[in-house]
Amino acid sequence: LTQSKPKLLEGLKEVTKEDALKIAKSVCDKEKNILVFSHEEDGDIPCYVFKGEECTVAITKQGGKPCYMLNSDFSGEIKVKYEDAIRYADDFLEKIGYDDMEESYYFTDDGICTINFAYEENDVTMYPDLIKVSVCLETGNILSFDATGFISNHTERKNLNRKLSLKDAEKQLNNHLTVIDSQICVIPTEWKTEQLCYEFHCKTDSRQELLIYVDCESGEENNILLLLYSDGGVLTK
Repeated sequence: LTQSKPKLLEGLKEVTKEDALKIAKSVCDKEKNILVFSHEEDGDIPCYVFKGEECTVAITKQGGKPCYMLNSDFSGEIKVKYEDAIRYADDFLEKIGYDDMEESYYFTDDGICTINFAYEENDVTMYPDLIKVSVCLETGNILSFDATGFISNHTERKNLNRKLSLKDAEKQLNNHLTVIDSQICVIPTEWKTEQLCYEFHCKTDSRQELLIYVDCESGEENNILLLLYSDGGVLTK
């Protein structure tokens, strides 16, 4: 998902270390977390990194966008429901400037719920624009987030026209599949490009659920993912 030149930051001015610190404090806003400048990160997304007793926050040099956060809190007894964890994560993303993010899949392990959010615009899900948020299921606190996928790929997308109708795309599916749901989405390819697809949530005769992506222009199946359900959540393979 990462690109050599982050699309979100194109044309944005570089912020000062002082301004970046103010942004970092709004991301990690616990009173006992007194953040100080730690170091600069080079690489595909150059950042200022700030650290406190419990929190590490990276802010992009260009544009001053929150890039990631790591919190050293740990989780004990599970008291927070998954639905509430999603709401806490969504509220957190809005607070730090990432709007119109929709939850897709999640996984829970050791009392921590990690949720994948993808950007959505005009009912089109942009899977390359990914942000991961981890929530403590004891306190509801945000333990970490990673917006590198979003920063690398988010841009104004044009030419999202569909030559193939949803009905015609569904005809490309195997007759033994039952369609549970469908939506329009943009997916990344292995060639670092993007494709507009119909996503079909299907199940087989043996009740295995899967996601099939049909190109909105050619009608070809671009990808197939298995949905893996467990007590910990939902992932794809």
